[in-house]
Amino acid sequence: MFAHPDRKNTEPFVLLMREVWNLKVALLYCLPAIYRRFGRHPEIVGKAGLGFDAPDEIPALLSILARDCGKYRDALRVPSLQEIAKRYLEVLLQ
Repeated sequence: MFAHPDRKNTEPFVLLMREVWNLKVALLYCLPAIYRRFGRHPEIVGKAGLGFDAPDEIPALLSILARDCGKYRDALRVPSLQEIAKRYLEVLLQ
């Protein structure tokens, strides 16, 4: 599991990018994530983790993620090169 306690911080852009990068690295290593519902985090994680709005939600989410870890890990599927090419083609043809 990877817990990503990002706070809504409007100041250092580099810090925000680094934290989004941490989420991507966790998912790359097939680690389900707990993340703050902010910016692109929900889009990046998709169904491979759980989002929170307030820090006091984290303990309950950890329990859910620990109990159902396999379900969230199964959501971490890397698309094949053919699937990626097909998606790009669909976007280009719109």
